[in-house]
Amino acid sequence: MHPEIQEPEPVARYSPQFFNADEFRTVEILAAMIIPTDDARMGDDPQKSVLDGWNRCHDIKNLLVVDAAAFVSHPEKSITLTIMALAMRASEHLAEEMRLSA
Repeated sequence: MHPEIQEPEPVARYSPQFFNADEFRTVEILAAMIIPTDDARMGDDPQKSVLDGWNRCHDIKNLLVVDAAAFVSHPEKSITLTIMALAMRASEHLAEEMRLSA
């Protein structure tokens, strides 16, 4: 082993039985996540919405918006999986359109 690299310490040294509980205190961490929504509403009417039902922009051909901008409000829970599902849905639709036009 290289002289500057130290040997890792055994895991047993870090097991809870070696810690003194009085030395540790609980720290509560409050965090906030801000995900902007309602910037590009989805709908059929270009006068009232920015995106169509496939997340494609009405005004700019082949521009897909696949983030939380299509949401009209922000729910209490995380929307990450919903954003991922919308992105996958839009990309599968785009791939199918490309396949049919080839």
